[in-house]
Amino acid sequence: MSMETSLLVAVIAFVALVLAIVLSLVYVMQKVSELTKTAANLEQELREVTSQVKPLIEHTDAAVQTINESMQSSAAIVRSSKHITNSIAATLQAIQAVTHNIAQKAEAKMNDDAVAEQAEQSLQWAELTMQGIKLIQKMRRG
Repeated sequence: MSMETSLLVAVIAFVALVLAIVLSLVYVMQKVSELTKTAANLEQELREVTSQVKPLIEHTDAAVQTINESMQSSAAIVRSSKHITNSIAATLQAIQAVTHNIAQKAEAKMNDDAVAEQAEQSLQWAELTMQGIKLIQKMRRG
């Protein structure tokens, strides 16, 4: 093979290589262009979805804030109710203690002979009074 043939083969191989590279670059550029269009379409769709979702998110945020405020108010009411319940329980215990104390003192007084005698005399006077009232009523009738 002569030098000219070798040179011709080398040039043809080089041209084929350059042509292959150019075709590959054209193909890559087409794919990049398609990807760019797809990315632009996706960005537009994302903007549309975002514009639709934004009011829902704002409404949901407002609802969550309202619920949070209600929960805080409810927690305050529950705490107040617990305090009131504790106060009522303490008052009830105090009333029970006072009632128990009064009952013990009353029982002690009733056991006292002087008080028992006084109670007996009171009952006798009450009976005499009732008899007197009946006698007066009887006399008025006839």
